[in-house]
Amino acid sequence: MADPRASTNSLFGPNKLKLGVFALNSHINVMTTVPEKFVPTWANSVEVAQVADRTGYEALVPYARWGSWGADEHHYTAHAFENFTWAAGIASKTKSACVMSTVQVLTVPPLLAAKAMTTIDHVSNGRFALNLVVGNAVENAMFGAPPISHDEYYDYAEEWITVVKRLWTDPALFDYAGKYVQVKGAMSQPKPVQKPYPGLMNAARSERGQEFVARHCDIAFVRKSDRASLEEQIAAYRKQAKEHGEREIQLWCNCFVVQRESHVAAQAYLDRVVEEYGDEDYLDTFVRIANPTVDQLPPDKRDDMRRNLKRVVGGEQLIGSAEEIVEQIVELSRRGIDGILLNWVDPQREINMFNAGVLPRLEAAGLRAARKELVGAAV
Repeated sequence: MADPRASTNSLFGPNKLKLGVFALNSHINVMTTVPEKFVPTWANSVEVAQVADRTGYEALVPYARWGSWGADEHHYTAHAFENFTWAAGIASKTKSACVMSTVQVLTVPPLLAAKAMTTIDHVSNGRFALNLVVGNAVENAMFGAPPISHDEYYDYAEEWITVVKRLWTDPALFDYAGKYVQVKGAMSQPKPVQKPYPGLMNAARSERGQEFVARHCDIAFVRKSDRASLEEQIAAYRKQAKEHGEREIQLWCNCFVVQRESHVAAQAYLDRVVEEYGDEDYLDTFVRIANPTVDQLPPDKRDDMRRNLKRVVGGEQLIGSAEEIVEQIVELSRRGIDGILLNWVDPQREINMFNAGVLPRLEAAGLRAARKELVGAAV
């Protein structure tokens, strides 16, 4: 049965392979100082979002960042637009793509979050969805949140999303007294355009996190590159979602795209981006915070892992000619991927290259319905 939200939100539309653009509110999710990299001004964000919107992309997903992940507080990773405001603004400049906010749950009280997200859902006429981030100890500390264990993050997220959902749906005042979240006489009006509420995405990696996603979310964001683990992860998510009320769940991944006239040319450009201009300070901070076990590996494996992290953080690489990239995307779809979030070094130029070379081939492969640009979609 079709999801009722499909009437307003293309995230739930019919394309077998959905497309999104990632991190237009911040610097690209690759560790480089290459001169031509995307600069996340408001005008540049709007430009790329409108191109994606006109050409039928399903999602525009921002990156949540409050502080620097570089050598000092002035590092470019600290330059990011706040997600709720960004999403409302982008929603007002687009017509069809789902506009998301990425929210770290310990940084925003659920009453404020529910009201802000409802506002964006109305601004977008039912095109909002939430990318929910559960744990980020470094940035949570900026808000005065005490350090807690991994599983406690999900205990907190369980209470947080329960309250948000009730604010989105309950017609009457209610109290909630959890271990972490307490509200009294809570109410939020108006309710979201989408019923029962906007879509939810999460990028859990642990068993505890995957169980949370299977119960609450519409999209699981998978990260593993290894063939077996990716397919096993997808199968596990689908099985758990079925066990929690016969729910359907989409599986998405993040893809860093380097498209050139040949594989050799694409590889040469990638070497320029991450070897000649690779950002070692960003890599060191990322390893220290997110992957501390990397430095415990044997030297050869450690160096390989660091090199891979620098080339694409937590996702897949799509490298080569348009034909080769389509082959890689078709393979991801065959393995069970329902959607991909795309990011490029220079999306202002490279999204047009992707749209011209890759999109028609994805349509020919039956992964996406043919669609001409919507004249006048940008406002």
